[in-house]
Amino acid sequence: YMTGGRCVVLGPVGINFAAGMSGGRAYIWDPAGDMEKRCTHEADPAKEYGKLYPEFEAELKTLLEEHQAVTGSEVAQRILADWNGNKGKFLQVFPVDFKRAMAEAAAESASAKAQDPTKDLTAEEKELINDNPTPDAQAKVGDLEDMGSARPVVVAAPKKKRGFIEYERGAAPYKPVTDRIKDFKEIYSARDEPKLKTQGARCMNCGIPFCHQKETGCPLGNKIPEWNELVYEGQWEQALVRLQMTNNFPEFTGRVCPAPCEGACVLGIIEQPVTIKNIECAIIDKAFEEGWIKPCPPQTRTGKKVAVIGSGPAGMAAADQLNKAGHQVTVYERADRVGGLMMYGVPNMKADKTDIVQRRVDLMAAEGVVFKTGAAGNIGSADHPLGNDLMTGADKPPTPQSLVADFDAVLCATGATSARDMQIPGREFKGIHFAMEFLHRNTKSILDSGSVGEDWMSKNNGNKIDAKGKRVIVIGGGDTGNDCIGTSVRHGAKSVVNFELLPKPKEGREASNPWPQWPRIYRVDYGHSEVAERDGKDPREFLISSKEFIGDADGNVTGIKTVRVEWTKDDKGQFKMAEVPGSEQVFEADLVFLSMGFLGPEKTLIDQLELAADARGNVKADFGLHATSKSKVFAAGDCRRGQSLVVWAIREGREAAREMDKFLMGSSSLP
Repeated sequence: YMTGGRCVVLGPVGINFAAGMSGGRAYIWDPAGDMEKRCTHEADPAKEYGKLYPEFEAELKTLLEEHQAVTGSEVAQRILADWNGNKGKFLQVFPVDFKRAMAEAAAESASAKAQDPTKDLTAEEKELINDNPTPDAQAKVGDLEDMGSARPVVVAAPKKKRGFIEYERGAAPYKPVTDRIKDFKEIYSARDEPKLKTQGARCMNCGIPFCHQKETGCPLGNKIPEWNELVYEGQWEQALVRLQMTNNFPEFTGRVCPAPCEGACVLGIIEQPVTIKNIECAIIDKAFEEGWIKPCPPQTRTGKKVAVIGSGPAGMAAADQLNKAGHQVTVYERADRVGGLMMYGVPNMKADKTDIVQRRVDLMAAEGVVFKTGAAGNIGSADHPLGNDLMTGADKPPTPQSLVADFDAVLCATGATSARDMQIPGREFKGIHFAMEFLHRNTKSILDSGSVGEDWMSKNNGNKIDAKGKRVIVIGGGDTGNDCIGTSVRHGAKSVVNFELLPKPKEGREASNPWPQWPRIYRVDYGHSEVAERDGKDPREFLISSKEFIGDADGNVTGIKTVRVEWTKDDKGQFKMAEVPGSEQVFEADLVFLSMGFLGPEKTLIDQLELAADARGNVKADFGLHATSKSKVFAAGDCRRGQSLVVWAIREGREAAREMDKFLMGSSSLP
C-alpha cells in the first residue's frame, strides 16, 4: 500500500509485490530478469513495469550510494562498481495514475515558471544574484492563530485523536519588538508547556512521515513523530532520548534551523504544519534545566588520536561522536572562542553564546574533548580574513603536515568562509564591510565587555563596527542579511535598508513549488519586523541592483547608485535580468554590509595538504564517505558541500565521524 516516496529492493520479493501501491516508485534489483512475475498485476491501481527511466538514474544511484555508505552493503557496492552495466538490470515499478499525475504536475509547473524568474537557477546561480537558496523559515507571514481563528492553540487536556482538526497551530511568539531591540538577549518567549502539549497533539502520526525523511524533511532524520507524541503524553525525558538519537545539538537547530521538517509536514498540505521546531527546542531546554544532561565520558579509550580542524557545527558534531566512540579528540579553532558559526556567525539574540553555545562546549570538554583556540588553533597559520586581531594568543600552532603525522586521523571542518565580494566602482571606500566582519566583531565585543542586557551599550568596549546613528544598507538577503538588520537596529541605526535583486516572493506556494518541497514564499523574519515596527516600513527593496559606491573627500562611503531591474525570458526561454531605463536612484549610506553568500572554503589547508578540490573549489570528498584525496584526512560540512545549513553541517559531522571510526577500528557502531 505504498502511496509515496521511493523504495529500492536489493533482494528477492515475495508474490504479489506492489499490491495496493498507488504512489511513489520502486526499483527492484533483477539481474535474472524474473521479478516481474512475482509482482501484482491488479487492474486498480494499475502499475507499469519496465526498465529504469533515464531521468531516474541519478536518483537511484544516489539512494544506492547513501545505502552503501551507511550499511556497507556489498550488493550495492557491486552494483555501483559497474553502474553503466548494472543500471539496466533494475525493474522499475511505477503506478500508472501516479505517473499521469506527475506528468500533469510537470506541465502545470512549466506553465508556472513564467511567474518565477529563479525557478531554473541552481543554488550557486541564485547566490550569484544575491538570493539565498536556503532562506530562513522562522517567521511566517502570519500564523493562522494570528488571523482570528476560532480553533484553540492551547487547551487544558488536549486529545490526540482529531488533534490536527480540533487545534490550531500556535507557534511560540518572539518577545515584543519594543522590548527585544533594547538588548542582545535571546528573542524567544518563555516555554509554554500546556501549549506545547496541545501542539504535539496536532501531529498526525503519518503512515509516511515526510518530516523526518532526509530527502524531503530533516537532513538528520530526527524521529519527529515520536518525540511529538511523547511531549503530548508529558514524557519529556523519553522525548529527550529520541531527540538525542539523531541530533547532537538540538539547542542549536531548535533556534537557528529554518525547519525543512515543517515545510515537509504532511499537515502542511492543507493548513499550517506542526510546530516541530518549537517542540524540539523546548525538549532540550527543559532537559538542561532539569539536570537530565550530564557529562558522560566514554568508559574506555581506544588509544587512537583524532584532530578536528574547525569548531563549527560539523566539527563539533564529529568531535562529539568520535569522543563517544572512545577516541581522544583535539579540536583546533583559530577564533578565541569555540563554536565557529554558532559562536560568531549567529548573533547572540538568536543563540546565547554563554547559556547555549559555551554550555555545550563545556559539556564536551568535561567528556574529554580537548579544544585549542586562538593562534594555537590556527592550523596553516594563515591570516584571518576578518582581521588578525580576532585571533588571540601567541602560541605557535602545529602545521597541517604535523597533524597528519602525529594523529591517526584528521578532519577538515573549516566551513565556507570566503565571502562573495561586490567589485563595483567605489568598493575601496571606508565603511563597506563583509557582513561576517560586522557580526563577528559585534558578538566578540559584547562578550568581552560582559553584558548582553539593556546596559550592553554603556558597558561595551567599543571594539565593534558601530551602526549607531548611521544610515545602513545591507546588500543581500537570507539569514545573514537579516542578522545584520537586527544588529543594526540594536545599535540604534538611523535607518536600515536591505537590497534584494530578485522579485518579492508570493505569499503562498506556487504551482511550481509543490509540497513537500521547501516553500519559497514571502517571509517576515525578526529583523524585518523590527525595522517595520520602528520605522513604519519593511526595510527590503526588491528588484534593485547596485551600480557604484559613492563617497566623500575623506574616503568614506556616502551612498550607492542603483538601478531597478526586471526579469524577462529570452527566445530560448531562459530568464535574463535587464535594467529599467530611467530608474536610477541614489541611496544615502554611512555603512554598507555585503551579505551575498560564500564562495567556498579558504585555500590554506587545501594547498598545504595538497587536497583535491571539486569544480566549485570545495574539498573533494564523496558524500557519505568523506575521505579526501589524502590518506587519513577527511572533510565534512560547508568546506565539502558548500554553503549550507547548520542541520546539514551536523549531519555531515556525524557521517564523517562514522567513516573515520571505521577507518580507525575496521568497523563502527556509530549511527
